[in-house]
This record gives sequence, C-alpha cells and structure tokens, in this order.
Amino acid sequence: REEALGGGSLKFWAIAYVFGASLAQILFLANHEISHNLAFRSQRNNKLFGILANTPMLVPYFIAFKDYHNDHHKEQGTDGVDTDLPT
Repeated sequence: REEALGGGSLKFWAIAYVFGASLAQILFLANHEISHNLAFRSQRNNKLFGILANTPMLVPYFIAFKDYHNDHHKEQGTDGVDTDLPT
C-alpha cells in the first residue's frame, strides 16, 4: 500500500501540480488587485483582506508587495527608479 503523499502516481502529482499552480496564480492576482485597493472602499479593509488572501501562500508577502508595487506605479518606466525595470 502506497503512502498518501509520498507514493502517488504520476497522474496524481500532475493534477496536484496544476491545481496548486493555478491556486497560487489566482491568489497572486487577487493580492495584486487588492494592493490597488479595489476590493473595498477603505484602505484598512483592503489591507486586512490582502493579508487574509495571502494566508494560504504560507509566505507573508502582501504588505511588502503592496509597497513595492505602488512604488513601481509611481515611477513606471523611469530608468533607475522603476522597481520592475532592470538596472
């Protein structure tokens, strides 16, 4: 008898990978939109909801991402300042 997680078939692992990757992308996109304060009218509620939506990702990145991403939008396309452009 195979262990539940350690000895799954290739089909099991393929499905688990696609499901997990899809869920991670959905949560990232939700956090992106929440970082623009689009979920609620109040910034406080958006912040709390962003932290909650980030919980399944296991790595708490929402607050840092929000600051980084907002800096990117403030200086979008400015060489040396835009945090998404290579320096």
